Formats: sequence, structure tokens, C-alpha cells
Amino acid sequence: MHSFRKLARRFCGAGRLLEGTERVSGQTIRVLYSGLQEQGNYIAGLVFGNEHRETETGRIWIWRALKHARETDADILIAEADRMCSPLLKGRGGVFIPCWVKGEVNLKEVLHRFEHSADLKGDRRRIRKNRLTFEVDATGRHLRRFYDEMYMPYVGRAHGETALYHSCEGLRRKMAHGVLLLVKHAGEFIAGSLLVFKGRRAFCSALGVRNGDRRYLRIGAVAACYYFEAVYLCERGFETEGYGSSRAFLSDGVLAYKRKWGMRITGAVPASFWIRPLKNTPAVRSFFVNNPFVHRSRAGLAGAVFSDNDNVRTECPGDVCARYRLPGMTEFGLYAFGGRPEELSAVSVNGKAVTVDRADRLFGLPFMADNRLY
Repeated sequence: MHSFRKLARRFCGAGRLLEGTERVSGQTIRVLYSGLQEQGNYIAGLVFGNEHRETETGRIWIWRALKHARETDADILIAEADRMCSPLLKGRGGVFIPCWVKGEVNLKEVLHRFEHSADLKGDRRRIRKNRLTFEVDATGRHLRRFYDEMYMPYVGRAHGETALYHSCEGLRRKMAHGVLLLVKHAGEFIAGSLLVFKGRRAFCSALGVRNGDRRYLRIGAVAACYYFEAVYLCERGFETEGYGSSRAFLSDGVLAYKRKWGMRITGAVPASFWIRPLKNTPAVRSFFVNNPFVHRSRAGLAGAVFSDNDNVRTECPGDVCARYRLPGMTEFGLYAFGGRPEELSAVSVNGKAVTVDRADRLFGLPFMADNRLY
């Protein structure tokens, strides 16, 4: 029985048919999702925005998910997939997007960016204008307050129904190998982050803002955490800092903010979203165009950005790379829903290759004629 439950957790997820209006195109879309509730809530936010309908379809074994998607007339199948699922899905098309990617920064580069990067000009001005400072708690005296008044409210407000929380005891165990950095404004603590040390490596394990209050965000509370972490860790002789896990969708606000500070991708968690389009409709195309992502490839972790323009050459690969390409990506591609093969080839941006190709090739599917079922 124990072995069966373990097998079920790995290969069988709770199925839900999500129906509503795609958030950008305004067109109807149907998504069959299989996996954890919290992850499904996150996916629903990417697809629909605020309102949609859900129908439970029962538990779905991963190797039967595509059949279920066709039976429910879904436009896209999105299923949580353990790394051991890949061989079972070979030849069925789609891509594997890590549920979370990991990243780190070079601390000296962070301090250089803070002083000179146009992207951080606003953060730099707010921290200095509001005279933000920091204090380090190495004893855990303020941990409970940080957890209740900063971490929980901030994560809840930032992520809503998709929020995943550490327990206070879990953070306390981490605190045994780290410190709590607290940002101060006018003598009061307004934000903080838990830094954990593993040998000569440092990681940010949790971050919070007092009451999740937007007033503190506006005066630079989160930026101050990032900046003062770099100041403190450099003084301690550290060279890099792990920025924890981020969603693998390149338009995600948290990932984009970390990118401003110079984050490079260093790896990913084993769990993935298997995303497999079944139809080529305006809503499906809009979903991919507005949600570029990091996906697993044979070479490692690759970036994929989409265009709804048949002539993908009208897109500017340099602009796309500047906006979405992250250090640590082994490949980067610009994909079009349409276009003739002779129009598509690799180009070079800043000495690095950018694949230009049709979306159906990335997904391993036949040519995606409009509204055709695959």
C-alpha cells in the first residue's frame, strides 16, 4: 500500500478543467490541469487573470493525461510532472517547464549595479531619500516578529491563493545557520530577510515587509533588503548569494526584479509543468506570447519567447534578448506560430546564438494549422 501511494503521488494528480476568457486576447480557452491545488491556482492566474470556472475531473495518471485532454475538448494540457515522468511522455509533444528555477548573484556586481545601473536608479533614490538602514539579528530574538508581522503578510499579499509558506519552526531551524537582516526606517523595522550560510555560500531563504504594506514598498523596503544583503555579505567575505527559487515564467514579476540585480540561473527543482497545446487558436497563441518561459532542453535550461506574427523576422531578437534572456540559460529561442521553414534560422545577438523557429517544432508537433486538434 505504501509503495502504491508513493507511486500515485509521483504519477497521478488531481484533475481540473479550467474554462474562461484568456486574460489578454479576450477569447475563450479550456485548460485541463493536473496537479497540486496551489500550483493550479498559479497557472489559472497566468491564463485567466481573475475569473474562470473549474470542474473536477478526478485523479489523472500522467500517461493518460493527453487522452483526458482530448476527451474534454481542452485547448491546452498542463500537468505537474515528476522528473521520472519524462520517459513515459516521450513522443507525445509539449515542453517541460520547471515549477521553480534557482538563481544566484555576484555580490560585487550587485553593488556595482546599485551605483551605476539605470534599472536600479529608482531603488537607489528611494533607499537614500528615505534614509533606510539595516540591523542584523544573529540570535533569533526578532524571528517570531519577522514571521508574523513581515513574512506571512507579505507573501500572502504578493501571491494570494498561490502562496506557499515556510513554517515558523522551519525558519527557526534555518536561523541556527544564519542571521536575520532587518531594514529600518525612522527607527522602526519595516522589512527583513533571513540569510542562511552553508560553508562559504549564502542564501536568502525568506523575505518580508511589515504588514505587507504598500507604503513600505513605495519607500524602497524590498530593494533595501537586496542591497543591504549584498553590503553585509561582502563585508563578511562572501562572493555570491543564492536568491532562492523563482517561477520559470519570464514575465513573472519576482523573476524580472531579481534579473535587475544581475541574477543568473543556476538550476531548477525536479518538478515540472508538462505543457502540451492541443489547438492553435487565438487564445492559445496569446497564452504563449504573453507567458514566455524557461524550459528543459537537452543542453540544460533554455529560454523561449513567442510571436503571433507569421513573419517572425519582423521581431527584433536583440530587444527580446535584452528583456528576457538570463545568464545561465544554455539556449534561447524566438518561436513563431506560422512562417515558412526557409524564413527561419539562428541569429547572433551579442555573440550568442538565438534560435528562430516555428512553435510547432519546439512542441514536437505537426504543423499547427488553425484550431486543429493534435
